[in-house]
Amino acid sequence: MMLKGLEGIFPDLVKHVEGEIMLWKKWYNEDKPELESLPKQYKNCGPFDKMLFLRAIRSDRLISALTEFVKVNMGEQ
Repeated sequence: MMLKGLEGIFPDLVKHVEGEIMLWKKWYNEDKPELESLPKQYKNCGPFDKMLFLRAIRSDRLISALTEFVKVNMGEQ
């Protein structure tokens, strides 16, 4: 499971996801989760950390998140 790989960066992540499964499921099922806040204590993660979550959980949304990250940090051109 990809979440286990994030535990070094986000301690107790698996425990938090299992404990708040409905919140994580709601975030997962969003059309554009990269534009939504992560659940609970992870809601204040920066955009790069959010991309780590997307890579592990919703890799289909990673390109969109990367595009938004570049726009915000380098400008739109």
